[in-house]
Amino acid sequence: MAFDWAGTISGIEGLEPTRELWFHPCNKALYTRKLPFKPGMSLLDIGCGPGAFTRRVYEWFDGNINITGADLDEFFIDYCRETAQKHLLDIRYEVTDAVGLMFPENSFDMTVSYTVADHVDTVPFFSEQFRVLRPGGTIAVMYVDGFRASPGNMIDYIPQIEETAPLMKTIYTHMSAQPKMQDGIQYRKHRKPEPEYLRLLAECGFTDLRFDCIKLHHSPDCTADEKTARLIIDAWFSNDIDMARSTLRKPVPVPIRDAAVRLAALLEQCKQARVDLWEKGVKLWDSVETDTIILQGRK
Repeated sequence: MAFDWAGTISGIEGLEPTRELWFHPCNKALYTRKLPFKPGMSLLDIGCGPGAFTRRVYEWFDGNINITGADLDEFFIDYCRETAQKHLLDIRYEVTDAVGLMFPENSFDMTVSYTVADHVDTVPFFSEQFRVLRPGGTIAVMYVDGFRASPGNMIDYIPQIEETAPLMKTIYTHMSAQPKMQDGIQYRKHRKPEPEYLRLLAECGFTDLRFDCIKLHHSPDCTADEKTARLIIDAWFSNDIDMARSTLRKPVPVPIRDAAVRLAALLEQCKQARVDLWEKGVKLWDSVETDTIILQGRK
């Protein structure tokens, strides 16, 4: 059976809006100041998911970086390939394991990963990147230290949002009692504090270790661009909508299924109501924010 992270843990509906937002063009300088991008370099994105980071880096550098995206989920890779072809992006995508990469030694100038280290065995994950990096190459391990969605004045204008809280509590209470597993990979099982990650990077041979943090904050009321505003609104709702719909793909008790059906419908209504309010110029000052941790080392 194929590895199915998208179907069992987190799907494209949940990942794509948030990642498109975190790697939005307005955030380009934050990443290019922290990461040693160079035109002509070869870059491997491990656990690329729906491919938002690979596509954005390609656009940031007008295709002058040789980019490969890798993921164990065939569904993600198929989506990435189709999207790249649709937008005429020359990006390579391969199905491969983060702790058993298909690539030969000394293949890349930089490896990056985003929220992957949480879920896989740390030492083989770092060791494989050391193997495929060229001498002098950079490993960049990125992960989220908190995702916060602030409602602002939403409850005053979209009162049905109040009904979602008990439904989410019902589903989360049920889901928290179930191990989030996919083919032996357990959700966030391998999350470690930063000093431990840095120690293991050194143990795997990396030098020049460094720690950075990128703080991102977006509100639809801070932009006049409709596409960006819609993306921020999508990011606000997408994870919970994806959680509700992924619940429906699993064998769950009838009360949990009913709660998930109702929650998904309510969240879609609230999302559309928020878009309508933005189009009317009503300011709610709702926002999404996150802290992205970046750990780096050199081979």
